[in-house]
Amino acid sequence: MKNLIPLPRILALALIVAASAALVSAQKPAANSPLAKLLDQIEIGFGNRTLAELDAQPRYIGRFRIVIEHSLIDPTEAGAFEVRSFKRFAAAQRWLQKRESPNEGNPTPFPAIRPLKKCRKGLCTYDFDGGIDHNHLYLQKVGYGIRNGKAYLKTIYLYDGD
Repeated sequence: MKNLIPLPRILALALIVAASAALVSAQKPAANSPLAKLLDQIEIGFGNRTLAELDAQPRYIGRFRIVIEHSLIDPTEAGAFEVRSFKRFAAAQRWLQKRESPNEGNPTPFPAIRPLKKCRKGLCTYDFDGGIDHNHLYLQKVGYGIRNGKAYLKTIYLYDGD
């Protein structure tokens, strides 16, 4: 009986292991992972208004959606969300451009990307702790799937600073 580990140490060790497992599952993707590459492509395409160029990349599986949440409308009210489904990034880019208003040669809303907060269970979220600005369209979340070791896009969630 001398070789037994005291109960408080076992509980402490169990808590450390459980906490570590929770942190690992909610971390950012590894730099060279298929998910990180997908996120980079979406962030660059959205930020530079060049989503259409992603059509030349290896094809993602099926259709994807874009969901825009409006900041000035209560999420429970009608019109708070705009949802569209696309098969090609060029069509998504055209739809986003139709929503833009000219503003001295620089159309609004301005695309904005915050730091990636976490990826977990098919959803990557961005950090909104700093608040939002008027006339900005924020990349809020990216819904993804993994099939045969390749990441594919399901949904792009945008937040409109109206």
